[in-house]
Amino acid sequence: MPEISLTDAQVRAALEKWGVKSHKTTVAILGVRDADGDGNALGIYDDKFYVVTKVGATPFKGNTDPSKLAPGIAQLETGQAIAYRAGKHKLAYPPPRGYPALRQYGKAYLKREGVGRELDNIAANIHHGTQSGNTSSEACQTVPFELWEKFRAKVYAALGVTDADVIAHPDGIGPVFEYLLLTRADVLSAVAPVPTHSVKQAERPPALEYRVHGHALVGVQMVVGVGYAPVRATLALLTGFAPESLSFRAATWSDPETRPDLVWLGPVGTEHPIDVLDGPKNPTLGRIADMARAAGYKWTADKAAHTVTLTKS
Repeated sequence: MPEISLTDAQVRAALEKWGVKSHKTTVAILGVRDADGDGNALGIYDDKFYVVTKVGATPFKGNTDPSKLAPGIAQLETGQAIAYRAGKHKLAYPPPRGYPALRQYGKAYLKREGVGRELDNIAANIHHGTQSGNTSSEACQTVPFELWEKFRAKVYAALGVTDADVIAHPDGIGPVFEYLLLTRADVLSAVAPVPTHSVKQAERPPALEYRVHGHALVGVQMVVGVGYAPVRATLALLTGFAPESLSFRAATWSDPETRPDLVWLGPVGTEHPIDVLDGPKNPTLGRIADMARAAGYKWTADKAAHTVTLTKS
């Protein structure tokens, strides 16, 4: 099969189909696994990255797989957009081993060899391979050493950050952007011409309804199989407090759990970390289960009735 070669319009069509928008303000990266069409292989640069900004899409040879599979080694799943940010690769090491790169900022689905599927932030960073040509990955997304400086410079310029900024803020600095990882088939489907005949839509499973005190939580939507709803409104329903009386603060790295995005400041001085759904439009979307625990609720699911009921613990 020929190697995938996308036009600017086709790259943007793929991003649009998957709901990625960060390239409209800063940058987005499209990763294509098995771009060369020879069957996905490990340890070689047979994949492709497109760095997409407001003015254009630039292709780069790349690698989206671990260099080899062994028990415990992780591989990012395709079909998802993952939040990233400018930051240092290998935080614990000084230069040159630790260097400015792109750090995973949001959770992602991955499969760990011999273990199974997980949803986590494992610092699957975007960085360069070795000078000898090794892809140098245990889950990270890597760019050939000789292309790295051009790749990083293009992304950093779009984000408005410098190497010095990253050295000063190794955990991450600048805008959060989206990395969309797709298979070759996903991309070809996304850029295919729209058929003129009608196509029957695949049936979707019924949406879950979340109920508390006998009332449905209004505005709950389904995101990758987990229930989400506006944080302030949902916490108000759970706690009985007026929405305007509920306050939040931005989380810091010293907070418990793995970098929660918000901390709910409880009415008696308690603090509850809440992971939120990363997105440029609405950063106050939170996970129902986290909020329920923070408010002192437990939840039970009735799969047959497609309901989740929250009751006071």
